[in-house]
Amino acid sequence: VCELENRVDHYEDKLGTYLVKLSNSYLNHRDSQVLSVLLHSIGDFERISDHSVNLLESSEELIEKDIDFTPDATEIGQESGYRNKAQYPVGDDGKGLIAGFFANHSHRIVDCGQCALQPLIFSKVVECVKAFLTENSISVYDEKSGIGLVRHIYIRQGAVTKEMMVCIVINGKTLPHSDKLVTRLIETVSDDLKTVVLNFNTADTNVVMSTNCKAIYGNGYITDLLCGVKVRLNPLSFYQVNHTMAERLYNKAAEFAGTGGTLIDLYCGAGTIGLSMADRFDKVIGVEVV
Repeated sequence: VCELENRVDHYEDKLGTYLVKLSNSYLNHRDSQVLSVLLHSIGDFERISDHSVNLLESSEELIEKDIDFTPDATEIGQESGYRNKAQYPVGDDGKGLIAGFFANHSHRIVDCGQCALQPLIFSKVVECVKAFLTENSISVYDEKSGIGLVRHIYIRQGAVTKEMMVCIVINGKTLPHSDKLVTRLIETVSDDLKTVVLNFNTADTNVVMSTNCKAIYGNGYITDLLCGVKVRLNPLSFYQVNHTMAERLYNKAAEFAGTGGTLIDLYCGAGTIGLSMADRFDKVIGVEVV
């Protein structure tokens, strides 16, 4: 492993030096893009080899010190469909609307019908939105020109409550026929759909969402339970995407934190960690930048 890692380092150095020299030459737009991808790719290979050495060293230490993982660490929980949030960039490939994820080191959209990490209902919601956009001739955003209305489809679902939020990120002030979209989403999701929200992002930016949201159905938020604590989630709320593992992590943190006195939850976000331990302490103080 170490020998191969040294060889990869050598190749990365030689190839990187050559590609940097090429970058100083006149290149058209397409060649510049290819060059950028190649530079990122050889860097990725080099990092993979570094990780291989790190895994080797960690494995050797486990063997030498006779260390084993605890059952909590080896129980992986739900293997598929566990993500409670997804963001899908939307585009047009010339044959029709596509939605999925960005290809590595690019903003080229890879159409994805179903991701194993996300609940099946997410794919149904995406197809519902795409059908609505097509039938009502609503444009999708093009990053190069900055023209087009719909930029992203954002979905969030409570792991325990199953309440669902659908947020449409738009490059404008209104979404035409939004009432028709709400009707279609209710038919697709049924009673679990609690809110539909528009997020207004008209900036020339790679940031998915702005801070400006408006509910066009429901109250603009959903609720969920984490470690027995009821939390309210809007499109901008930070929330762990793997609910099962988050609870396991929080419970382990509670063991280390102990009981009694004052608990200070630094960089607390919505305060879920501190609140999950509130019954163990006399006082909980959450600290966050607002």
